[in-house]
Amino acid sequence: MAGAGTLLQCKMQRWQKVKARLAALHAISVCGSSHIQLESDSMILLTALTSNTYDQSVGRGLFREAREEIRQNFVNLEVNFAQRSCNLCAHELAPVALTWDLGHLSTYSD
Repeated sequence: MAGAGTLLQCKMQRWQKVKARLAALHAISVCGSSHIQLESDSMILLTALTSNTYDQSVGRGLFREAREEIRQNFVNLEVNFAQRSCNLCAHELAPVALTWDLGHLSTYSD
């Protein structure tokens, strides 16, 4: 079973992306924003967040939860695909976002 760990790691990274987007959606809705733009290098993720195409997949619960968050809290949603090389900042922030306490919002300024 050489390489089996690679497949598991790939799936874990995909769920981290979904959980990070879900946490971001929640934080944005708490701040009162009603118009959002989502950008990702994963067409699967973008499709799952905007349609029920992946509702039979393993991640159906997370996808449905994210779509429900979007439906309830946002008036306008724009979804954009960006190549991974254009999205390096998001890849660095995703694991960090999973450690944030959603009850405590922080603001950073330069």
